[in-house]
Amino acid sequence: MDTLFWICVKIMQVMRKMLGITYQKLNVLLFVLLHSAITLVLFYQYRKYKKLYKDLLAKPNQNKNSLSDN
Repeated sequence: MDTLFWICVKIMQVMRKMLGITYQKLNVLLFVLLHSAITLVLFYQYRKYKKLYKDLLAKPNQNKNSLSDN
């Protein structure tokens, strides 16, 4: 696990040099802003598909009728 940590630190050091920002700013960008944004998007998608799934379960006869019409 220690090796993985130091590999990630090295990657972030390379990224900060490429972007021209400090390690601390990169850390904030990645873990505070980007991670939060990804989490919110995934939570929104989860809620959306959960509602869709519940709607499909609530109307099972419509799905069967539309299949038998073909």
